[in-house]
Amino acid sequence: MRQRRVPAANAGDPEARELVERSARYLGHAAVTVAVLFDLDTIVLAGQSFAVSGSTYQAVIQHKLDRRLFAREAHPVRVVPSVNGSDAAAIGGAVLVLQSELILGHGRPEDGARPAPSRHRDRSRPALVTSPTPSVLCG
Repeated sequence: MRQRRVPAANAGDPEARELVERSARYLGHAAVTVAVLFDLDTIVLAGQSFAVSGSTYQAVIQHKLDRRLFAREAHPVRVVPSVNGSDAAAIGGAVLVLQSELILGHGRPEDGARPAPSRHRDRSRPALVTSPTPSVLCG
């Protein structure tokens, strides 16, 4: 059903446009909360939905941040589209594989079995946090 609403909204259907804008307003409220919690400078919109209707989401979310973010005088928060567009989920999945197999040094032994997870994280290495299928990437 979503596949039909976004093209209809882009074509000017007022009902479909209202649904997309309402979705963007809800996401804008969430973006304000995340920006305050993590003191963000930039919010990057990534994923298939944003590849199709990103300009609407970008404008509405930026408007919410500009109006509601109390730290906007200290530094503004920019909302930008991802350069990866609809490939963000695939890239996120590839990052997870690389992270577990290469970066953290937890490659599989020759017999293919996964090593038992450690109960304590090695504090000499930074913790990496990724999302396998990001819709909104914040950084």
